[in-house]
Amino acid sequence: MNTESQVSTAPDFTQPDCTVNTRLKPKSTFVPPVLNPAVATFCRLIEQEVNELTSKNQKKIHSNVSPKERQALVNLSNDSDIVIRKADKGGAVVIQSKSAHREEVLRQLSDTVYYTPLSCDPTPRFNEEVFSFLKRAFDDGFISQDEFNFLFQKYPVRPVLHTLPKIHKSIVEPVPGRPIVAGTQSLTEPISKYIDLHIKKSVFHLPSFVKDTTDFLNKIDSLKDVNDGVFVCTMDVTSLYTNVPHTEGLEALKHFLDRRESLTPPTDFLVKMTELILKRNYFKFEDSFYLQLQGVPMGSASSPNLSNLFMGKFEEDFVYNNNPFLPFLVCWFRYIDDIFFIFLGTSAQLEDFNVYINSRMPSIKFSLEFSQDGISFLDVNVVKNEHLNTSVYRKKRLTPTAFWTDI
Repeated sequence: MNTESQVSTAPDFTQPDCTVNTRLKPKSTFVPPVLNPAVATFCRLIEQEVNELTSKNQKKIHSNVSPKERQALVNLSNDSDIVIRKADKGGAVVIQSKSAHREEVLRQLSDTVYYTPLSCDPTPRFNEEVFSFLKRAFDDGFISQDEFNFLFQKYPVRPVLHTLPKIHKSIVEPVPGRPIVAGTQSLTEPISKYIDLHIKKSVFHLPSFVKDTTDFLNKIDSLKDVNDGVFVCTMDVTSLYTNVPHTEGLEALKHFLDRRESLTPPTDFLVKMTELILKRNYFKFEDSFYLQLQGVPMGSASSPNLSNLFMGKFEEDFVYNNNPFLPFLVCWFRYIDDIFFIFLGTSAQLEDFNVYINSRMPSIKFSLEFSQDGISFLDVNVVKNEHLNTSVYRKKRLTPTAFWTDI
């Protein structure tokens, strides 16, 4: 497999005048002109008088940490042998040895299903491909001059990989980490924002879509009385972002874009642009560069909605259609990779459904939890009595800071 092969940068676009006013444009570089010297002097004198007034009335501010605690924070920030990261979930701060963090990253990068090392920095070549694609799009009238200037990063920043410790999974080394690519001002960051702008409406129309907790509560309230024998269930898609297959992901995107009321910009153009994001998803770790072979970019603006559309197509194919267990599903709600559903059947039938849904696609696996009494979903407890009752669910949290024993 030639992982550095060229993405087609000259699709056959034939629809004329397909621009949409997205209001996307580069950040302003305006610098205010120098003021008249007399005006500047006047402003400086006013500021001086205001500062003198406030300093006279200012109360002494007391620190909320002791001198020893402050010094400890300084010592930690200057320690080059540790890595300080926020936890993947729960709000904790994790202090981990740099060697343990490095070992976890290299463990993930050694998986050749997901990553491959690159022989050199691909930024210059990838940048030329993006420029050629955007130039063609501008010439064909698909993007405006402002959008071209917004989308093209002449001097992109190299994306950098790090991980967020999953201490909710384990606090024993080696601690698993969620891969995150810091891609601010990177080659594809503005393209990802552009794509997300055009696909979010398609996500809102998915029958399973849950926007947030309030939306979920409204959906629960809309359900009629439930039978005593039903199961309330949740499923989690295992590592969804890194397991979205590129081919099936692009097919799902095309499937939903073709359903838009207005096919502007053209579907093929948006799909090809998304292909650039997926197949030019490279990053740097230490002094080496890697290319991600499968999945959507972690930390990219369009990744949640691309994953949503992929799962929407999966549900259309295997949940709402061609599903022998569909008569048992009272409801099916999904927030990206978290699923809530009510199952009207026996526990054996529920286990059979779990086997069925886990055998539809090799890279997409689900973990099932179920109960006849109640279950938690997002930050909601759902309790089954004669009706579905809800309350706030608070996940068990570790103390605000975790110190690893190997430091």
